[in-house]
Amino acid sequence: MIQTLTVNLLVGSVLLLLGLLGWRLFGAAEKDSKNFSTADLAKNSKIYGLFLAGLLLPFAFAGLLGLSFANSFLFLIGGFFLPAILSSLGLSHGSRSILILLLSIAVTALVPEDGYRLSFAAFIAGLASWKAVDYFLISDEAKPGSLEDFLPAFLFVVGIYWTKTADTANWIPIHQKLILGAVSVSMLMRAIQGQFLSNDKLYFKRISLAVTGALFMLIYINQFIVALELGKIAVIAGAGYFLTYLFDAMSKSCDQEDRVLSDLKKVLFIGIFTLLVSRLFGMLGLVVLAMSMLISTTSGVALIAAAFWGARVLAQSFIFDFNSNMTGINIMHTYAGAALYGGFFLVVALSLLIARSKSRLATGILFTAATVIAPVTTVYFLHAEPAASLFYAALVAASLLAVVAPSIYGETEAAASQGALMLIPPQLLAFGILVNELISRGNTADLKERVIVLVAVSVLSSAILWIAFRFMPKEESSASAG
Repeated sequence: MIQTLTVNLLVGSVLLLLGLLGWRLFGAAEKDSKNFSTADLAKNSKIYGLFLAGLLLPFAFAGLLGLSFANSFLFLIGGFFLPAILSSLGLSHGSRSILILLLSIAVTALVPEDGYRLSFAAFIAGLASWKAVDYFLISDEAKPGSLEDFLPAFLFVVGIYWTKTADTANWIPIHQKLILGAVSVSMLMRAIQGQFLSNDKLYFKRISLAVTGALFMLIYINQFIVALELGKIAVIAGAGYFLTYLFDAMSKSCDQEDRVLSDLKKVLFIGIFTLLVSRLFGMLGLVVLAMSMLISTTSGVALIAAAFWGARVLAQSFIFDFNSNMTGINIMHTYAGAALYGGFFLVVALSLLIARSKSRLATGILFTAATVIAPVTTVYFLHAEPAASLFYAALVAASLLAVVAPSIYGETEAAASQGALMLIPPQLLAFGILVNELISRGNTADLKERVIVLVAVSVLSSAILWIAFRFMPKEESSASAG
């Protein structure tokens, strides 16, 4: 990527982000520097280290089997452990989001052109795994985690991955510059909007902010990219900013009696914008729309929508890269149709696990294991098209359940924790990309090899279930056994 982005744009964006970080640390009313502490670092490092060791096991097995993704383990470590350290230092989600975004910019700028797929996928897998552990084991039970620090880096890497995978050579540098500008403008808007959001019953201030953000994007496109034909993308950014304010207002003002109707409206808005933007502007429009959600001041539906659109673009890249059916996913194929059911089942099962389990450690173990084993086995046994079908079904199911969780579970901790479902699609897709070599191996495997793999997966799954079972409270374990 460093060849397609001018040094001036890279330096300018990095300086802007560093300036925003400095303001958060030392200049804001609630300075993050006051909360800086290493008190939790040692304790949290043990938890993170345990999960990281488990995540590295597939890479070790890949090395024994001669699979090329074994060489990308350093990117998984970087995507997992560096954010883990930052989340243990007492910094706010906003400050962490900037630091992790800077890390993602460095990764995309320095990765060689011929190795970007596995490197980016490993980095995304590390980010999603770190965030899952943060959700279930690090965040305060009374205040569940947020996607705010995960999304900027995730969306940026996904956007760059898409340009390298599906874009034409002439448009790659232009679109990458646009993606860099979109995330930078959104982070800037997130910083300057605070004082304007109070006492705005008529939405005048929020409309003005949305228009201002659109103008920032238009100036960036016309002056820094010099691509006048992309000027209409600024309209998407402005509409996305206003939609974010609308989502935040709906979350704050909704009464319990109107919760179901409000959640259905949110689902409808997400669906309408998905259809319109993807139809008129393609995947680039979805990337910009997702990045516009980063200005959200809550951990609500705006961030869920951003995660949905980002994973949607990553799913499109997976299909474009590995699916031999150029028309996409044909659900009339037996395995593709069955995989749709499997994707929904996986998300529903994990949703119930998050809501009902009383052991956060058991939840973290089962959640992480399921999102690693599912894509590996699907890619090997069912191949690319059914795997894409499973991933897409999981994406839709996770988004729907995360949005309507307050209507299902009420205003409880279980409902607030359902945002972790949006980590399922990135994890599935990232590991699906990592193990893409298993598509050809599965195609050529004989019955004996398939049976051996099936037995090995069954034994591994049973062992993980036994370990998680040991960490459940006795009353919950007894109920499960009964």
